[in-house]
Amino acid sequence: MLVNPSSHIIEAVTFKSLIDRRPKAFIGSPVALIGQHRAWHDKKDAPCFSTVTYREGAPRGTDGVETLTALVLDFDHLTAGQAGLVIERASGPWAFIAYSSYSHDPSAETGWCFRLMLFVNRPVAKAEYPALWRVVNDRLGGFADTHARDVSRLWHTPSCRYDTPAGARLYVVQKGETIAVDELLAEARATLERGTLPVPAAIRKLAASQPIPEGKRNDTLMRLGASLRAKGLDEDEIRAALLDENNRRCAPPLEDAEVHQIARSVARYTPTNPLLGFNLTDWGNAERLVHTHGEDLRFVTQRGRWLRWEGGRWRWVDTGSLLPLALQSSRATFEAAKEIPDPDHRERITRHTMRSESLPRLKATTQLAASLLPIDAEQLDRDPLLLTVENGTLDLRSGALNEHSRGDFITRRLGVTYDPDARCPRWQAFVRRAFGGDLALMQFVQRAVGYTLTGETTEQALLVLKGAGANGKSTFLSVLRALLGEYALAADFASFLAGPTSIRNDLARLSGARLVSASEPERGRPLAESLVKQITGEDPVTARFLFGEFFEFVPNFKLWLCVNRLPQITSDDAALWRRLRVVPFDHVVPEDERDPHLLAKLLDELPGILAWAVRGCLDWQRYGLGQPRAVAEATLAWREGADTVTAFVGEVCETRPDVRIDSGALYAAYLRWCEDCAETPLGASAFGMRLSGLGFQRVKGAQGRRRWSGVSLAERVEATEEEPVAEGTEAGGGAGGRGGRGGARIELGRARARARRADRSPLARPRGGR
Repeated sequence: MLVNPSSHIIEAVTFKSLIDRRPKAFIGSPVALIGQHRAWHDKKDAPCFSTVTYREGAPRGTDGVETLTALVLDFDHLTAGQAGLVIERASGPWAFIAYSSYSHDPSAETGWCFRLMLFVNRPVAKAEYPALWRVVNDRLGGFADTHARDVSRLWHTPSCRYDTPAGARLYVVQKGETIAVDELLAEARATLERGTLPVPAAIRKLAASQPIPEGKRNDTLMRLGASLRAKGLDEDEIRAALLDENNRRCAPPLEDAEVHQIARSVARYTPTNPLLGFNLTDWGNAERLVHTHGEDLRFVTQRGRWLRWEGGRWRWVDTGSLLPLALQSSRATFEAAKEIPDPDHRERITRHTMRSESLPRLKATTQLAASLLPIDAEQLDRDPLLLTVENGTLDLRSGALNEHSRGDFITRRLGVTYDPDARCPRWQAFVRRAFGGDLALMQFVQRAVGYTLTGETTEQALLVLKGAGANGKSTFLSVLRALLGEYALAADFASFLAGPTSIRNDLARLSGARLVSASEPERGRPLAESLVKQITGEDPVTARFLFGEFFEFVPNFKLWLCVNRLPQITSDDAALWRRLRVVPFDHVVPEDERDPHLLAKLLDELPGILAWAVRGCLDWQRYGLGQPRAVAEATLAWREGADTVTAFVGEVCETRPDVRIDSGALYAAYLRWCEDCAETPLGASAFGMRLSGLGFQRVKGAQGRRRWSGVSLAERVEATEEEPVAEGTEAGGGAGGRGGRGGARIELGRARARARRADRSPLARPRGGR
């Protein structure tokens, strides 16, 4: 069939890079694959293709290949005459594309290096491919590289370094016929039946031209045959090559039967052990490590750390744990060298592998291997709705369980087996009792736990488990942490409280988690409100590990706080309050009904609890998280009672533009008020931040003392000529002119505070327009 490669359509697969394991189907012109110039900073990141089709869902590799759709041969270090011969022979019958890399510049040292893509008249079965490759290579002169003839071979698209000028040295598109597959396969079978094969080009490259004298004939042909076997040639090819050499160079030639015996002898050895094909250098050792263990290793450049595939997920490991793997690859090379018939070659490799077992050489191997197996941190845990469990990877979109896959690049795992039919009656009874049988609250909690299984943060919710004690909240959170396994992290509550701002090591470790829990805040310190909004949103957080590089990550964890006393909040920011969900644990278990072994009993039901949580996740995807009445009321009560500064100012202070008060005196009065009203006070810094948020200004008074302008205690109103009102302060009516002495106002404030705690009525707002 006559074809034009520019318009001919083939099936193929593409890969993003050499480390990409998932083939992407391609249907189109081969020119679209190899006619575009690509620039790269690191060749490992350059795109690749393979002219085969794969079984659906199969990863990269020979096992997954179904058919070959075009034949690609690789030619390295040819002379100009040899390269011209290949093109001339291909141009006779066949259509083809010949191309080289854009940076290729043939010289006396490098020769001509290029690839030839030929087209077939029907798909070629995997089993047919070796014979077809051999006969096509023979038709072209036998110069193709035998190391590049595996059916699943990856080919880089024509490319060059980003700083290398583009301009292909060889690019030929030739119209012609497709390869008649059945005809060439019949020719290959007939050749095998005759017992002879054409002499491959490899023999011409390896053999010297001088005659082989009597006494050295057997040994020379044995060495030559061993070299051909190491390059992957089979017994028939070796026999044909050795017969040719015997007749041309041996003086006198050996009997054919003796040559046949040499071919049979060397063919017994395992051909082309890849470990023997790498250079005897540190780089070669690194390539051996990648060959033997590379499928299970990746190096995360941003963090300078290794990942190793273990137990269905990628696990962070130290560099030291790779040293035994480097040692294994070296010893495997040592064992492979025992099969080399050439004693000199065998001795060279043996000596190298022994030297490679030293600590400096092993460290060099792992250090160099890092550059061969890079992965970007952004590729890790990138699907928020996949969850790795003991028996597979759970797709939370549907609840379907799939096999573990390296290509998902998941770094955490639940230590629980998923069984959708598993039950958890004790857990459900525990939840029912903890929430007093409130069905809406129980369903909310189930959805919240299901939402926590995911890496989504669309709800922007922070869950606060609130209760006085002996009500099950700590047990609930302990079960949740056990359920999430490696996806769960316990954090210091101080990480989420206001304090000095810096790039935090404590936040760096939270990257990739889905549940982060903390218990019992430090009294007097408010929540770090901007941080809470950041980590419950979808904005990136900058962090670093100790002595490590800075990196950014988008938090995908849900923060669950467990408290007896709710933490302080210094603002009335609506964006913050809409994120907060207080889950009330109001039902105290009587002492005589408490089970000291309850936690252990609940942990026995983890498979059932996981199934319960997955159902909650599916419900969350249908209905959203929502907010039942119990959660809404508990959160509103927190909001109403959280702003002690506003309550203090509104109940015992004057707010007029012509008044001022010493900062220390105002804070001391605030502390007394909190003590009298049984409120938890803010620290001095948080107190000042809240006053500023209410619009009051801090100014310098006499002798440099810090004072607050626009506010004072009702019994200590100050307005003097020496300290004029700050410019720009609006005049406004204050509360101080109405009512009696400050002592009475404080008593009134106490009464109002008690009333707020009793009926959760809204806080009084500051008067005077503030």
